[in-house]
This record gives sequence, structure tokens and C-alpha cells, in this order.
Amino acid sequence: MPCLPHDPSIFIEEDTILELVAEFSDRLRRSQRLRPVFDRLVGNRWLDFEEQIAAFWTRVLLQVPTDPRQIDEAFHAAATLDADDIAALAAVWLEACLAVFPFHAAASVTELAERIERVIHTALQSARTARDGGLAAFEGAKTTLKVGAIYR
Repeated sequence: MPCLPHDPSIFIEEDTILELVAEFSDRLRRSQRLRPVFDRLVGNRWLDFEEQIAAFWTRVLLQVPTDPRQIDEAFHAAATLDADDIAALAAVWLEACLAVFPFHAAASVTELAERIERVIHTALQSARTARDGGLAAFEGAKTTLKVGAIYR
């Protein structure tokens, strides 16, 4: 059971990550703001969505290298979101963390999610204004999301 590198007092189990993802997915489905957005993105493939989110967060929280295809898919999906959607998504993530983890652990996991959110948001902002379609911003963000870089 590994600990979070940015907070060694918190140990994470794989079952807890699955519980977190289930809680997050349930809250997304109940969100009046985000449900229509995710109905477009996910359609009727919620199980696949949950499996992808669980695989991503398992890799991040257990410090296993992230699959580059998952990062590509995340950026493709994130490109359809606006800043308000991303903020609402972060709020739902925080609520799910608070429901699953003790307060201190929820704060640490949410801090890590906020770092990932900033990386994605910055890359998307750069992509919308860049002449190269944001390829450089995306590549830089993908490099940052490799395990280790987001913990610094």
C-alpha cells in the first residue's frame, strides 16, 4: 500500500480508488450541470468511462507510469469542456473525495487533482490561442502528467 509522494502520511489502497471513482461517477450522473456534458462525452458507456478513470487514478495515486493513450483521450475530451465545466468537475471531484476519504486524505488527493486540472486547463488555453493548434502545449502538458512531474 503506497503513500502519496506529496503527502507520505496518506496511504492509498486500490479498492479505495475504485470506491472514489464510483462515488465520482454517481455524483456526475446526478449533477444537473454536468450530466448533459457527460452524456455527450460518455453516452451510454459509463462503465468504460469509470474503468478509464479508475485506471488513470490508480496509476497516478500508486505512482505507476500513465498510459499515453489515456492522456490523449483525456485531452480530447477536455477540449470539449469550458472553464465553468472544469470548475464544476473539480467541485464534484472534491465532494467525492470528501465522501470517501478522511478529511486530510481528501485534501491531499484533491490537491493532486487540482495540479492535474491546472496542467490541462493551461494546455487547453494555450491550444486555443496557438497557431500550431496547441501541439506544443499538449506535448508539454503530457510530459508534466507523467508520473513524478505532477508531484513537484
